[in-house]
Amino acid sequence: MLSTPGVLEGSHVQEVKGSFYSYLQVAWAHPKYGNVLASCSYDRSVIIWKEQDGAWVKAFTSPPGWCESSVNSIAWAPFELGLLLACASSDGSVRQVYTADSSTKHKRRG
Repeated sequence: MLSTPGVLEGSHVQEVKGSFYSYLQVAWAHPKYGNVLASCSYDRSVIIWKEQDGAWVKAFTSPPGWCESSVNSIAWAPFELGLLLACASSDGSVRQVYTADSSTKHKRRG
């Protein structure tokens, strides 16, 4: 269940579905960037969602084979650094996803 500012707590707003398995973690980006949400899952996926015209659309989906194991944790960097997302996987790697000007880049560390 997602909630947005100005909506009563506990009310169902909208479902987002993009993973074959349950989400392990979700994280909101700084409000400066609008309604942006990241999710990670046991199916090795990372998805960045953006609200457009009242609907949640995928702004980024990790490519197949991006991780060798589940992505267990995600965290946004401080807003001063831009839309930078760190993603930690059970395969021991940490990946960065940077989104700016409608383009998305990612790189692996570890």
